[in-house]
Amino acid sequence: MSSFVSWLNVLTDPVLSLCAVTDIYNHYIFNSISLNFTRAVSIEAREQWLKTLLELGYPCFVCSHNNQDIGYASLTPYGEEDHGNQCFDDTAYVSAYLVPSFSGKGIGAKLLL
Repeated sequence: MSSFVSWLNVLTDPVLSLCAVTDIYNHYIFNSISLNFTRAVSIEAREQWLKTLLELGYPCFVCSHNNQDIGYASLTPYGEEDHGNQCFDDTAYVSAYLVPSFSGKGIGAKLLL
């Protein structure tokens, strides 16, 4: 892992970084095959996602470097509403998204630890 990671600031209040979280997510909608969306997600939609996530007790961490939000990681419920099987109630999707210029520096791994 790069020594860069030791200078990373992990924020525990993702609401303050909602615009950056939305922009980063939308980048991956249009530039990867990891998300199955074809249109940008609005800030309002991400705000509702984040509100629900936090109300259910799932974490979301935003990382910044030099006062720039550069990525985030979250756990999202993977449960009955998606798969019709209650055995997944204690299971979650694990996600980490980074501004592309910060990929490959060990930041995603640090966010997931």
